Amino acid sequence: MRRLSLLPACGLVLLAGSPRSQPIERTGRITGTVELATDLVARRPAFRLYNNYGPGAIRDPRQQATNRSPAVVYLEGAPSTHAPATRRVMVEQIDERFSPHVVAVLQGTTIEFPNRDPYFHNVFSLSRTKSFDLGRYAQGEAASITLNTPGVIQVYCQIHSDMSGYILVLENAFFTVVGESGEFLIDNVPSGEYQLVAWHARTTPIRKRVRVVNGETIHLDFVLPLDSSSDGT
Repeated sequence: MRRLSLLPACGLVLLAGSPRSQPIERTGRITGTVELATDLVARRPAFRLYNNYGPGAIRDPRQQATNRSPAVVYLEGAPSTHAPATRRVMVEQIDERFSPHVVAVLQGTTIEFPNRDPYFHNVFSLSRTKSFDLGRYAQGEAASITLNTPGVIQVYCQIHSDMSGYILVLENAFFTVVGESGEFLIDNVPSGEYQLVAWHARTTPIRKRVRVVNGETIHLDFVLPLDSSSDGT
């Protein structure tokens, strides 16, 4: 009798642990393109503390605008629970430039700035999102900072005035840096309505409302007219 009385309880335990009881997340994907206007301007003159110019200081202006300043596409209003495993990102200082020139990270990420050049660098920012000064350090050394507040951060070098870069600190992990092809993909987006934002250093961000449906792919295209009056290369 004791054995028979235990059977229903065991059956209940098995049902409670059944995969059917786990919630199934419904997701879709967003694809599209970002087209940049080609109105380019020459770089502003720079005053330097060093006389030796690295490759990063003498490149063609057209190459700068297309290669150094990619667009970033991200979702506003998406849940912040989908955090990537990597919470540490590297931005190298090499050939007197920040590489990559633009990075997008989730809030709470630590950015490391290793110096690959045979002279000192001094990374700093006066941005409202995060103001900092990492001090001078030599080749082979690195400095880092953790960014907890969402927003745009422009970084410079106090020694080389023609060096600049951008960090976008975002509230959720649904973002991507657009490659040279102009195509982008944001996958595994929970079903719902959001604002899809296309950002570039030389123009005002463009927002489009998007409704993500389970199992479907939404396609949106952006055209970003670059602001020739800004120095966002």
